[in-house]
Amino acid sequence: MNSASRNELGAQRFHSLDALRGVAVMMVVYDHLFALHGERLTGKPFAPADFIRNYFSAPAGIIQDFGWLGVCIFFLVSGFVIAKSAIEETARAFAIRRILRIFPPFAATILLVMGIDALTTGLRPLGNYLLALTLAGYVTIPQVIVVGVAWTLAIEVVFYVTMFFAAPLLKGKRAATGVLLLSGFVMLVLAMARMHGDSFFLFAATVAYVPLLILGVIGYLWHSGRSGHYESLALALANLVIFMYCLGQIHTSFYKAENSYLVSVFYALAIFWLSVRIREAPPVLKFLGDISYSLYLLHGILGAIVLKWILPFLSVSMWPLAPVAATAVSIAASYAMYIWIERPFIAKARAMTSGESTA
Repeated sequence: MNSASRNELGAQRFHSLDALRGVAVMMVVYDHLFALHGERLTGKPFAPADFIRNYFSAPAGIIQDFGWLGVCIFFLVSGFVIAKSAIEETARAFAIRRILRIFPPFAATILLVMGIDALTTGLRPLGNYLLALTLAGYVTIPQVIVVGVAWTLAIEVVFYVTMFFAAPLLKGKRAATGVLLLSGFVMLVLAMARMHGDSFFLFAATVAYVPLLILGVIGYLWHSGRSGHYESLALALANLVIFMYCLGQIHTSFYKAENSYLVSVFYALAIFWLSVRIREAPPVLKFLGDISYSLYLLHGILGAIVLKWILPFLSVSMWPLAPVAATAVSIAASYAMYIWIERPFIAKARAMTSGESTA
């Protein structure tokens, strides 16, 4: 692929990556509603999760019933797309668009949890919800977690902040220096992980995942012609090594081969790279990709409620219908949040930053 064609591809809308988000979010939904909640509520996964685990995912070395694989794909896609945005947008536009993309749906989700808490177990201290909204609860002692899946949002926000500072370098003729800044930040934080107390260690545990997003950045730089073949390969290998170092230093239980995060990372890289090279995608996956953020936030909350409500009305032989119903309700609610919250705030951010492009 020559530089001109790569620049042309870099300027297009990557519909296949939008669809890949749909694949990724359904992997996470499957992990949580079919496997994890099945084990919690009935003692074993809902069919066909047990069969798939025994005869496909486990032999292939894919852990957590595809959930971690889905998260890996999310990180790679996010790194790719955010690199494109950071290069094409002004610093002000980049900040406004990321804030209004992430926090309004997240705030709505926290309000939903507050409503559910008020009707069931009782409200937690108001400060817990506010702390959760800032994502700072992931680095407090003890941690304050209101929306379980938001640990990945904390990683994303750290990445956005570092990209804000790396963007001027990525826009230059030596975009690789921006990648080196990102990677250097990760290494610096990991080197100090145990020097500044428990909260900083938790921050380092969050930063430990950033190399996966950097791999997405490298993918965009290569695909858009801003980084050469060998340079991109060297940067990618370096960040894979950094991620392995992060696992060895922080997330040690996922370092061993029999419970490896890294195996799923390689699968995710292969899926991601194939998807980047596809121009179009099935409409159903594009739809799921569009609502993927809302679905990611809501499925564990609403899906769990549906499962607990519907199971007593089903015979044991009908239990596999429960996660299907929970998934359907989650998708419907996510579409509503996408239409009423996500899209209006995306449009608002674009209106506020109209014409602020450096591309």
